[in-house]
Amino acid sequence: MGVGLGNYSLTVKPSTSYREPIYAHNTFLDIASESGIPNALIWLFLLLVAFTKFYNIYKRKNDFLFLGLASSLVVFTIHSLFETPLFSVQVSVLIILIFALTSLQKYDF
Repeated sequence: MGVGLGNYSLTVKPSTSYREPIYAHNTFLDIASESGIPNALIWLFLLLVAFTKFYNIYKRKNDFLFLGLASSLVVFTIHSLFETPLFSVQVSVLIILIFALTSLQKYDF
């Protein structure tokens, strides 16, 4: 079920000081270890749904904006295998904006 948000460093090294930068070196492992495997599966599902929506809109309308959005999710996912970009303020804002675009009902920008 996870060790709780921010508690991964204390679980790995109980003698750690406050805010010592210890993390799982992978976004998916970090989410699974801190908030549990069900939340990691929800995160993967969210990425997959957003990619699928953008790619389907690209195929239907042939608009390269949606191909770019789908590609950005692929790049984010691959980068997440080696780093935790979710903790970067700039990347977090962009990924939240990309996820928000999937909720639009009308795709005529």
